[in-house]
Amino acid sequence: MKKIRIPIFLATLYLLIYATTPYWTPEYITAIMYLFSPVIVIGLVLIILKKGEPSHLTFDEAFYEDYPAKTS
Repeated sequence: MKKIRIPIFLATLYLLIYATTPYWTPEYITAIMYLFSPVIVIGLVLIILKKGEPSHLTFDEAFYEDYPAKTS
């Protein structure tokens, strides 16, 4: 997970800047950022798929990894 922190941070920062641009920049800047957003998302997905670490748990063991599985 440490390998992909910077790309996730940069993509989130891009999203925050994009979300606020209609309030403080001309419309064409927002449109240009909108056109580049698929490139950012596809790049982030590729980085996560290449450098991410697969889970050691199966779907039956834990539906969500961040939520502890219920034990019967």
